Amino acid sequence: MYKRGVVTKEEMTTHPYKNKIYACVGRKDAPIIDLSNRVELIEGDTTFLCANGL
Repeated sequence: MYKRGVVTKEEMTTHPYKNKIYACVGRKDAPIIDLSNRVELIEGDTTFLCANGL
C-alpha cells in the first residue's frame, strides 16, 4: 500500500490493514494459524472457509 501511495510511511504502523497479507506472505518464521474448535456437521449445514485478509 505504501509503494502504491495509498498510505504514508507514518500511517503504515497504524493502518487497520497493516498485517492482512504480511501475516503469511514474506514472513521469515512460520505463520500463526488460528483454528476453531471442531464442530460436528450434519446434512444441510453450510461451511465457509476464510483465508487471511478476507
